[in-house]
Amino acid sequence: MNPVSGESLHAQALALRQQMQVQRARIAQQLDVSAAQRSGYPRSLTMRFLVRRPAVVVHLLVELGSVLLGARVIRSLARARSLISVVRSV
Repeated sequence: MNPVSGESLHAQALALRQQMQVQRARIAQQLDVSAAQRSGYPRSLTMRFLVRRPAVVVHLLVELGSVLLGARVIRSLARARSLISVVRSV
């Protein structure tokens, strides 16, 4: 933007703001971004997945929990078995 010598700083700021708004609108139109997508919640793909597919998320959490708890239970049983064998040998 070329500042005009007689133009006030406030007028220059307004003109710059208008140019930026026009540029943003042009970019949004080129990207074909709808207004709902620009202001929609959630914006991240991960959160969209979590919010829009709760059944899948619950299933994944159950599977993950069973895998983690399954490994813990197996380790606990192995420790209990070794402890029982030590007690029996005494």
